[in-house]
Amino acid sequence: MKRLFAVLVILVMVSAAVYSAGPFFGAKLGVGIGFHGNGKDMDDSIDLLKATISQQVGITPSVDEASGAAFVLSPYGGYYITDKLAVQGEFNFMIGQKKTWKFSVLGNSSELTGSYSSLDIPVLVKYEFFTQPALFGALAGPYISIPLGDAKLSAGGESMDLKLDGVTAGIAVGLYGGYPIGPGRIIGDIRFILDFNPVKAKESGVTMELLKRRGLNITAGYEISLGKK
Repeated sequence: MKRLFAVLVILVMVSAAVYSAGPFFGAKLGVGIGFHGNGKDMDDSIDLLKATISQQVGITPSVDEASGAAFVLSPYGGYYITDKLAVQGEFNFMIGQKKTWKFSVLGNSSELTGSYSSLDIPVLVKYEFFTQPALFGALAGPYISIPLGDAKLSAGGESMDLKLDGVTAGIAVGLYGGYPIGPGRIIGDIRFILDFNPVKAKESGVTMELLKRRGLNITAGYEISLGKK
């Protein structure tokens, strides 16, 4: 059994050496389209605001929620394990992720806006269905999201900074494609991101759940492979 295991290990190593296409690296720009839900404490805050407005004017306001697009900058690198299978790590700077709550009563409205930025670090497994002449494949993997600075809540010309508390984790799933041009190839992907835990902030020693982040990232850029185009 030990000899059989050793033979299998050697065969895997030899196969990887034969079919490995080597390292690659690149950078992409794009947008992150948000579909963020509310964390529990944010839902409670919205309900409190609705109740307060209702007491003041005698009518319960309607609340329309909308998530804004973020700017995405993504340097990345990886390694082809075989001619079709690769592992890729990224630094996805998600700048200006935003959500707006619009309170409306009798044609009058006011808005509450929350925004923040983060660094998402995924480790993705990529598989290419075909590579010639164009490239097309699928990707999936976990990530962690580290807050960059504070979250900001703005309403009526006033704003408040909230210190983000801890990191979130999630999973990304998507499709990507590319076409060889010059020494590398133009590359693009579209992926869905799903946080497992809500974005949290701490104010006066109290931790609050702000957002349940969901999003669709669409990016394009250029990639150079040291092993193949």
